[in-house]
Amino acid sequence: MTKNNDTKFLKEFNIDLKKLLKHFFILIILLVIFKFFSSAFHGKTIEIFEESYDLELLAMIIFTVVFFPIIAIILQDTGRILDLVSKFVIKRFPGMKEDVSPVLKIFRDIVYILLLFLVSSAVVPLFVPYFFIGVHLTQIVSMIFMILFLFFLYDIGKQIFAITKGHYEDFEKKILKSLNNKNDS
Repeated sequence: MTKNNDTKFLKEFNIDLKKLLKHFFILIILLVIFKFFSSAFHGKTIEIFEESYDLELLAMIIFTVVFFPIIAIILQDTGRILDLVSKFVIKRFPGMKEDVSPVLKIFRDIVYILLLFLVSSAVVPLFVPYFFIGVHLTQIVSMIFMILFLFFLYDIGKQIFAITKGHYEDFEKKILKSLNNKNDS
């Protein structure tokens, strides 16, 4: 049964990894195209309705609009891969079951954050030597890692709130009851 689950995991992981790499490759191609066009438009202006606009700025705005959906898809693919890997890893810990309680979600998010820091510290320096797009790739990868970190931090906060929500409600009821008793006397 575990072998069947492992083959299912590997099949899903390979599919999602191929999607992620394809979208990441598209992003890199778009970055190269953007760098080419922005350098071609450097210092050139266009007049629209008697207003002068910098072509490099307009190209940057257009490419930013194109980048956002691709980055969103990359983040979604990364999330799917992280979910698969975390389920795969967590199932191998003794006593872990498939149903995910808030405590396990917190644990999973902490594992994600640790993996995120390990991967970012290994990946970001790889782009530095490339003069042409290295700085931009480093910034994009760093921003992706920061966004993922904030997402996991937010999810940890949600899970802590879900765990302690009942305690807060009980505490609130006790305070209101004691305030009502003081007002009645």
